[in-house]
Amino acid sequence: MAILSSRDLYTLPPLRGRTVKPSSGPAPPVPQPPSSDDALRTLRTLPTLSLVATYLLQQVSQENISFRKVSDVIRTDAPLSADMLRVANSALFGPRFPVTGVLHALAMLGLDRVRSLVTTVALKSLIGQAGGTPALVRCWRHNLACAFVAEEAARKADLDRDFAYTAGLLHDVGRLTMMSAWRPRYGALLDSAQPDPVALLAAERQEFGIPHTRAGFALTQDWKLPLIFGEIADRHHDPPPEGVVDVMAVVCFSCRFADALGFGVVGGPVTGEEPDPPSPLRRLIEGSLKDAALRVAERINTFECCLGT
Repeated sequence: MAILSSRDLYTLPPLRGRTVKPSSGPAPPVPQPPSSDDALRTLRTLPTLSLVATYLLQQVSQENISFRKVSDVIRTDAPLSADMLRVANSALFGPRFPVTGVLHALAMLGLDRVRSLVTTVALKSLIGQAGGTPALVRCWRHNLACAFVAEEAARKADLDRDFAYTAGLLHDVGRLTMMSAWRPRYGALLDSAQPDPVALLAAERQEFGIPHTRAGFALTQDWKLPLIFGEIADRHHDPPPEGVVDVMAVVCFSCRFADALGFGVVGGPVTGEEPDPPSPLRRLIEGSLKDAALRVAERINTFECCLGT
C-alpha cells in the first residue's frame, strides 16, 4: 500500500456522492423567562425591612400602644434612631421645638408620624446597598414624591395623612427590591423603557419572571404587614372605582401624579402633563403642576440633605 505524503493530501479529488446530513437530534430548547417562584426566591435572599419598622407597621391598626414600649423598640436600632431624630428635627416634619429623644419624638409628633418617619428611614437604608445609580435614584424619588402627594391629598380628603404617606412610600417596595436584586439589568430596563406602566409590567415579567406589583405584594406578606399595604403594592396601577376616595385611590392617583411632576422611574423624557384622564382627586392638590413639583422637590431635597444622600 502506497503511503500518502502530506503534499498528496492537497491533490486528492473531492469526495463525490456523499453529503453531510443535518443532525437528527432535538433542537435546543428556546430559553424561557424565569418563573415568579424563581424571582421570589432571589428576592427573599435580600435583607428585609428593619425589624423596628416592621414592628411599627404591624401595629398600624392597634390602639393604646405604650409609647414607652415603642420607644424601647426603636432604640434597639441605634443607627435608625439617630437618623430618625435627624429627620424629625428637620423642616420635613417641622417640630416647634427640638426633638431630643425617641420618647420625646413620640410625645411631640405622635405615633403615626413617628411610624411614617421610621419607615422612610428604614426603606432608604434597605435600598442603600444598591448604590446610587441614576435608575435607583429615580425610583427612590418617585416613592418619596408619591408619599408626599398622598399625604397632601389625604389631608384635603379627611383621610389619615400619615397612613396615606406610609402607603405611598411602600407602594413601589417591589420595584425597589428588584432594583437591589438585579441592579444592572433592572436599571437598563428602566433606562430604555417608555412611560407606559402596562408595557413596563409586561417587560418586568418577561425579563425577571415577576412584575414589581406582585413582588411588592409577596414581600409585604412575608414581612407580615397589614394586608392593605400588599393590596396597594399590587394594585396601584389599576384605575380605582369612579367616585371612591380612599387610601387606595389616593395612592393610585399619587403614583401617576408623581410621574406628571417629573418624578418618574423611566429614563425617557418627562412630558410634564397631568395624569390622563384627569382624576377628580386632582382638586385635592393645591396650585399648578409647577407649584406642586416645587413643593415636592423641596421636601425630597430636605430629606436627602438630612441623611447626606
